[in-house]
Amino acid sequence: MINRIMTAAFARPAFTILVVLIAAGFGAVSFQQLRRDVFPDLSAPVFNVIVQNAAMGAEELEASVAIPMETALAGLPDVRRIRSSSQLGVSQVTVEFEPDADYYRSRQLVAERIGQVATQLPPGTDAPLLSSLTGRLNEILEFTLEAQSGAVDLMTLRDLAEFEINKRLLAVPGVAAVERLGGYLRQFQIQVDPTRLAARNVTLDEVLHAVENANVNASGGFVTQGGTEWAVRAVGRVETIEDLRMTVVAVKERVPVMLGDIADVVEAPAVRRGVAHRLAGEVVSCRVVKQFGADTVTVAAAVRAAIDEINRTLPKGVTLRMVYDQSDLVGSALGGVSRAILIGAGLVVIVLFVLLGNWRAALLVTFTLPLSLALAGLLLRAGGIGINTMTLGGLAIAVGLLVDAAIIVTENIVHHLQQRPQASRREVALHAAQQVGRPIFFATLIVVAVFVPLFAMTGIEGRMYRPLAAAVVSALAASLVLALTLVPVAAAMLLRAPRPDAEEDVWLVRRLKRSQLVMLHSRAVTSGHGKEWNLSLYTPVIVKYRDAKTDQSIRLEDLLR
Repeated sequence: MINRIMTAAFARPAFTILVVLIAAGFGAVSFQQLRRDVFPDLSAPVFNVIVQNAAMGAEELEASVAIPMETALAGLPDVRRIRSSSQLGVSQVTVEFEPDADYYRSRQLVAERIGQVATQLPPGTDAPLLSSLTGRLNEILEFTLEAQSGAVDLMTLRDLAEFEINKRLLAVPGVAAVERLGGYLRQFQIQVDPTRLAARNVTLDEVLHAVENANVNASGGFVTQGGTEWAVRAVGRVETIEDLRMTVVAVKERVPVMLGDIADVVEAPAVRRGVAHRLAGEVVSCRVVKQFGADTVTVAAAVRAAIDEINRTLPKGVTLRMVYDQSDLVGSALGGVSRAILIGAGLVVIVLFVLLGNWRAALLVTFTLPLSLALAGLLLRAGGIGINTMTLGGLAIAVGLLVDAAIIVTENIVHHLQQRPQASRREVALHAAQQVGRPIFFATLIVVAVFVPLFAMTGIEGRMYRPLAAAVVSALAASLVLALTLVPVAAAMLLRAPRPDAEEDVWLVRRLKRSQLVMLHSRAVTSGHGKEWNLSLYTPVIVKYRDAKTDQSIRLEDLLR
């Protein structure tokens, strides 16, 4: 099979080179489209179910909400652990799945099971809320809204975060949530005065009922007038504080009692559970959380573009200050590893030019480095592997291995060209490549077999090391394809037969051989008997001598000359 592949490549050399270059181009584009992050995604599917009932205590919520929820969720597939905590008015159930479980399928299963249990919850219990736990690696951006002294108050800053920034950033693809902290959350508050309430003989239930019914719209059907049909509806939604004050609570002795008569209706901040602060004072902090599996760099770039648009619409004296950008961390981490790969590749190129001695052969082998990495991009994208420090680490490991097959093929072709200078270069190159095709194929498979067990790892360990193994295997597979197709075809075109009087070894190798020869000659002269020499450096020939004498050392010198 290997010989047939090489023969087919030599039959259409131009087509072979064109296909390889086009595939490398697609591979380079695929590399740019891979998801980028510092580390592989190590987060396991973990979900929070939050249930609220203001009238129930911790013990009641535990018995009537938390335990039924735990029982219902425990039977889901791949559930690893369930835990709950309850306090006054709130119960939280946390469901943790196995790391290899599918995120979206697990979320769907939890949502379906919650819907079944929701009908059995006590009266007055709010509908369960389902949210995902996010770690620091999911929070890709953090920024603060700050105002100059006297420009706007903290409530206005929070309004900007709630109604403008939050809605604008949620429209960015890949953004899961925008967490806000600090400032004052604006509310329409009805501060009932017990004295005025008692003086007008109005109960608190009447106030609650009036407020609930006042803030709704109602449909009145339609009225037909000739060929026109008019829709009738009652608009009752509250838009201002004054609308709320004028709400009729009750009618006492034919006199309507307005909400403003028994309570103070004001705009006031909600009770704060946290504060965001800098050295200059209080600010409003926003954290952007990406969706599960989203590309950190792409999402961060889109969010920064949206923030630039928001900056142009902010009130005078309000500034948006970036505090944390995870894409900078990703770029720094990936850039450091990429530089290490480039340095390693540069050292490999230097060694090639120094030891091969033939600049054409060295240039051909060097050219396989970027082509192998580019072709690996196709395989990585097909496997759903992103770019991270583990992936680049695998490529760094593979850099020194990528040129092995190409060196063997090129060296053998150069050797045969020197032995048969008058023969056709195409025939010599094909014969020399086929001679070493099977050995390099099996040698590459042996190296690949070392990394195959990493694909069988599960859990967090599997997620961590699988990208490294995929990068090494993809790069080696690409280098093997190039060694069997492009390298021999290009060698037949580029390489020339050395001069008959040219040395087969480069200057450095000749000096090393001469130095070893001197050491062997000196040791053989000084040793009288009983010595055994193993010249394993000159593989595959191993020469052994027993009872070395002076005349035998001379023949040894002749052999190595």
